[in-house]
Amino acid sequence: MPKFRTAYDRDSVEGITFDEPSMAQQHFKDECDVNNILRKYETTGLVTHLANGTPSYGDFSSVLEFQQAQNILIEAQDAFDALPASLRKRFDNDPAVMLEFIENPDNREEAEKLGLVISRDSGTYDNSGPSGNFGGNSADNGGFDNPPSSGSNSLAE
Repeated sequence: MPKFRTAYDRDSVEGITFDEPSMAQQHFKDECDVNNILRKYETTGLVTHLANGTPSYGDFSSVLEFQQAQNILIEAQDAFDALPASLRKRFDNDPAVMLEFIENPDNREEAEKLGLVISRDSGTYDNSGPSGNFGGNSADNGGFDNPPSSGSNSLAE
């Protein structure tokens, strides 16, 4: 005779079986046990599992504020974005790669040809290289807008 299923019938659920070994590292179980952590705290008064770093003390008043640092980053990105696409592509569209290139003294001559640094001889930018004319018709500085002084104006505050 057929059996009808009702809401009161119990299903035999087998569950999930895991055949692979556990990736849990059981040798840390005592260190993670909250009872052991609290026991150590009661005896020593220190929460040692959190205090891994050493505190640093010093005069950090000359460090930029977060907003100032963000503004400098934005100015640098805008200045890089103002360069011609061919020049940006030369540096993989990454200002950090261009900065690394400019900071290398062996690249000084090529950087002058690209118009990225002031020519030592003339004291002006040389825009005759493949980068072209960046700043319009300004003849007094080789066609460039005035380069930023060391960093940003916000540093003088």
